[in-house]
Amino acid sequence: MQNYQIMIHREENKVKPSKEQYAKFRVASQLDTVSVSLTALSRFIEKGHVFYPSVHASSKTIKKNTFVSQQLIAVDFDNDKENPVTLSMSQHIERIASQGFHVALAYKTQGYTNAVPKFRFIFTLEEAF
Repeated sequence: MQNYQIMIHREENKVKPSKEQYAKFRVASQLDTVSVSLTALSRFIEKGHVFYPSVHASSKTIKKNTFVSQQLIAVDFDNDKENPVTLSMSQHIERIASQGFHVALAYKTQGYTNAVPKFRFIFTLEEAF
């Protein structure tokens, strides 16, 4: 089973954090760099952990210039209240597969509602860049 390097916040979140709360998730001292399988990552996600699909060098906060490597790509599908997309998560996965891409992990994000579905797809790369 393949493992991937990510950075994960230690705190579990049962509800979606506010924009103000997200600032603390950029504090490097509160993040652990771990090697996880997709199964382990899904367990962290189920518990509400914020994660970065990338690894960053030691610094006070996560920034563009602290980037080291990445092997997972996370793509959010955040529907708009006024213009929600009518495709289901599985329909999106089928369309993506028809283009030759494989969704390694898919899940509903904490902002998901039936009226405005929001979800995230994780794609894997053979090698980190």
